Amino acid sequence: MRQIKREFFVSPLLLELLDYIDIEIDVEYTVNVSERLKGSIDYLIHSSQEFIVIEAKNSEVDKGFTQLAVEMIAIESYMSDNKNNLLYGAVTMGDMWRFGVLDRKNKIIKKDIDAFLIPSDLEKLFAVMFGILE
Repeated sequence: MRQIKREFFVSPLLLELLDYIDIEIDVEYTVNVSERLKGSIDYLIHSSQEFIVIEAKNSEVDKGFTQLAVEMIAIESYMSDNKNNLLYGAVTMGDMWRFGVLDRKNKIIKKDIDAFLIPSDLEKLFAVMFGILE
């Protein structure tokens, strides 16, 4: 089911971003920081300045957010040359998206209380992604 959600909900939305902004999208991006901190990030979107880590889940957004937090901490170790203090992430179930941010300087992860529902909030979701990546 997870693969179906990616193919039908998440991937088309991310591919649409490619028509508007210059980004790269890595699927199943492998991270290996240490023996305890390794795995695969569902989607890693990056522009010249910013990154968004995306965790696709079938259900349980809170569990997905915990996994996203670990992934953001892991990918942060690869960003040593990046000057930005914030690293963005999102958990999605395909039809619902919730963002979070890792404050790299203060080592704090914050979860946005708002969620974006697809299709009703699609324009708002794109606006947030454009705002982060441009």
